[in-house]
Amino acid sequence: RGAALDIINSTISGNATGYGYRAGNGAGIYQQSGNLKLDSSTISFNRMGSSSYISSRDSCSDVPLAYGGGGVFAYYGTAKLKNTIIAKNTVEIAGCGTDGRKVNATVTSEGYNIIGIEWWSINSDATDVIGTYANPVDPGLVSLTDNGGGTDTHALVLDSPAVDAGECIDSDGNPILVDQRGSDRNDGSCDIGAYER
Repeated sequence: RGAALDIINSTISGNATGYGYRAGNGAGIYQQSGNLKLDSSTISFNRMGSSSYISSRDSCSDVPLAYGGGGVFAYYGTAKLKNTIIAKNTVEIAGCGTDGRKVNATVTSEGYNIIGIEWWSINSDATDVIGTYANPVDPGLVSLTDNGGGTDTHALVLDSPAVDAGECIDSDGNPILVDQRGSDRNDGSCDIGAYER
């Protein structure tokens, strides 16, 4: 709380929060405060449990900002995103979940992000690809598996919008040389997310 967390070349996938009146927000990442940085990472297939508080509302637009964010939930503090995929996360209320959500935090894109369903009030960049409830962005992720390296990753399909769509420089201006597996990213154009095709 109040600290800094840098997540670089990482996959956060397959996590879930509980159920109840106010089910846990941010199944992938919950930021209470402090400074969060996401660089060249993939936050996908995380699930926020259903909430009777949300399901009692008449429509998605009637759900308060303090709820949602199956992938990332930023409450206070600051968050910066670059070259990161936040998509295919769910909230178990049809149509009322977003991949990311914030309340009082300041969330800024440093560019080259894919967000499946819009992040409310993010300071976005022209290089971002951001979907909506009506037209979510599919990042073209293969199921989580061993693709080499020490940890499992989501590979990218050939026609994924993430392929060659990123920048080989992190949010601090340093070159990005490898992906999560340790595979080279020096083919001239980096993929978005933790996996380099």
